[in-house]
Amino acid sequence: MNRRKLLISLLTGTLWVTGPVCAYASGSYPERPIRIVVTSAPGSGLDTVARTISADLGQMLKQMVIIDNKAGADGIPGTKEVLASASNGYTLGLISSNHSVNPSLNKSLSYDSINDLTASTLLGYVPLVLTVPANSPYKTVQDLVGAARKASEALNYGSSGSGSALHLASVLLEAKSDIKMMHAPYKGGSTLVSDLISGQIHTAFLAVPAAHAQIKAGTIRALAVSTMPRFTNSSRTILTLAQNLSSKRELIKRPEVVHSSHLF
Repeated sequence: MNRRKLLISLLTGTLWVTGPVCAYASGSYPERPIRIVVTSAPGSGLDTVARTISADLGQMLKQMVIIDNKAGADGIPGTKEVLASASNGYTLGLISSNHSVNPSLNKSLSYDSINDLTASTLLGYVPLVLTVPANSPYKTVQDLVGAARKASEALNYGSSGSGSALHLASVLLEAKSDIKMMHAPYKGGSTLVSDLISGQIHTAFLAVPAAHAQIKAGTIRALAVSTMPRFTNSSRTILTLAQNLSSKRELIKRPEVVHSSHLF
């Protein structure tokens, strides 16, 4: 039996892709609440977007939309959850670009990232912002890089897990700046932000949706944003990094879901 799985990757703004939602073969979809499996923890950038769009999506579909966080292991458990669900369109998945990296980092994946889930539409990009605690002595990227080169003990940086966009952005920063820092992987973004605020980690790339409130409140300091245009908060403009480290998000799904559900 053909699976009909829809995986929605991290979006910016409103979930417009549900626009021309028609019906399944019965002509009555959806008849009950829809579950969105979010492959990251509550408070993360992915979770923030999911909760932002869920109300609009529910209103559009005239059904309740339930957010179900399945965090950890670079989104693999959440992806498996979606793949194991009934093939009826009532379980969707909101995933990040980890999906494209996982096959290279985990050779024992129980699913085929290319053939089981196929990219169909690029929905948007979520910029990353390089941050430090508010009381950090590092005011610029140059300050941070200089300290990393001179420190007798390696500075540490946090991420939402090995292979995540936040991790790979830091690795790229290390490579481009010729520095080495110690990686502290977290299971989810909310704990990462808490430890950054308290100074337990020196720096971290964060998704702008997850970091914006803390930057505005002054509990963390933004050093640079990964993409154009420049990011402006209430007090200052945050410069971009020379390298584009944005986290790419795409809509991925099984090919047959397009024809069976008429979602697009």
